[in-house]
Amino acid sequence: MFTELLEDLKKTGLRTAPADHCYAGPEDVACDVCSGRKLRAIKSCLVCVASYCEEHLQPHYESPTFKKHKLVEPSKKLQENICSVHDEVKKLFCRTDQKSICYICSDKQQDVELLQQEVKAIDKFADKTVEDSGKMFTQLIRFIQKRRSDVEQQVRSQQQTAVRGVKELQQKLQQEITELQRKDAELQQLSHTEDHVHYCMSCIKAHFDGEDQKGVHSCPQCRKIFIPRPVLEKSTMLAELLEDLKKTGLKDAPADHCYAGPEDVACDVCSGRKLRASKSCLVCVASYCEEHLQPHYESPPLKKHKLVEPSKKLQENICSVHDEVKKLFCRTDQKSICLVCAMDEHKGHHTVSAAAERTERQRELEGRRQQIQQRIQDTQKDVELLQQEVEAIDQSADKTVEDSEKMFTELIRLIQNRRSDVEQQVRSQQQTAVRGVKELQQKLEQEITELQRKDAELQQLSHTEDHIQTGY
Repeated sequence: MFTELLEDLKKTGLRTAPADHCYAGPEDVACDVCSGRKLRAIKSCLVCVASYCEEHLQPHYESPTFKKHKLVEPSKKLQENICSVHDEVKKLFCRTDQKSICYICSDKQQDVELLQQEVKAIDKFADKTVEDSGKMFTQLIRFIQKRRSDVEQQVRSQQQTAVRGVKELQQKLQQEITELQRKDAELQQLSHTEDHVHYCMSCIKAHFDGEDQKGVHSCPQCRKIFIPRPVLEKSTMLAELLEDLKKTGLKDAPADHCYAGPEDVACDVCSGRKLRASKSCLVCVASYCEEHLQPHYESPPLKKHKLVEPSKKLQENICSVHDEVKKLFCRTDQKSICLVCAMDEHKGHHTVSAAAERTERQRELEGRRQQIQQRIQDTQKDVELLQQEVEAIDQSADKTVEDSEKMFTELIRLIQNRRSDVEQQVRSQQQTAVRGVKELQQKLEQEITELQRKDAELQQLSHTEDHIQTGY
């Protein structure tokens, strides 16, 4: 051990104690390596953040690693290059805040900026989410509204189709009722007429009219079949005027309204301008005004004649062959005949008086009238039922539209509420996320503020070779 000590002394040599001026005074920068009384530093290292005397500075001149360190004139403010928060060398300069910072401070500043960007991203994402959800819900509501309109239109279309069909059937039944009422009126008129011949002819004609649709006609009495429809004969001759009923004498001229017009039945006795007939005689086969009718009220033979309301069809009661009154009805041939016809061409046929045929036909007509009236009542009930069906269709359609309207309205309301809930949820999540980021950002900003406060306590740098100090 002693030998080794000697070798060391040989290498270093015996050195004399440094002079007093070599030691660091109150105003000098002392060497950070010297123990005991410290020598005055000749250089400060910005990397080591320490000051060295000439002896302890030698490694910075000899060691390749230490040669890379930045040496400057001795500085008492070397510790100001150390971050008071992170205890790291301030190797960066923040141009934004115009101060030197360490790498960790730089990271915190970046963290603040990143947090600000994150807040913006959260807000942007929330706004985009709310906007997209709003568009989606709006489109959904628009689709529901269109669907509601389509449903209503479809219901109304079905309603119109159904009502149209019922209305057409109802109109058809109404036409049938009108036709039945017309036939009933004709039958009623026939049942009240006292003109046997005209009654029978009209009755047969009405009977044949009812069988036109079948294409086959049958006799209502003997049931004989006729194909095609038989032609009914009509007389065209006028009965001879009863000259003995004519009366002469000067009388006051009747008023104009007493004369027969185009639609009136004229008196067959009047000469010149004829008066309007007040009665027609089925025996005389003539019509009379009030004056010429008096003999029928006064003469015993004429009193037995059958008087009826004035009729233009009296001549149909005259046989066109024998010029006789048709007082009989041939059921075999289904036509009115005179007495001569009954003994001649209709001999052996089933004949009855016109009055008897009229009575028989009246019974038949009454039965037909009852059937027609029953059909009218039944058809009217059908019409009423159809009307009720129309009302039921309208009521059902209105109820369907009303229910669908309520359903779609409720659905739209739920969607609007859901849209509000989604927006509220997104905004709530946005506020929560932003609040967390803001709190962290505030914490970092407080930390940065504290760093700035500590940095502000440093004195203003003077002219120095310390490039870090020049940043202040």
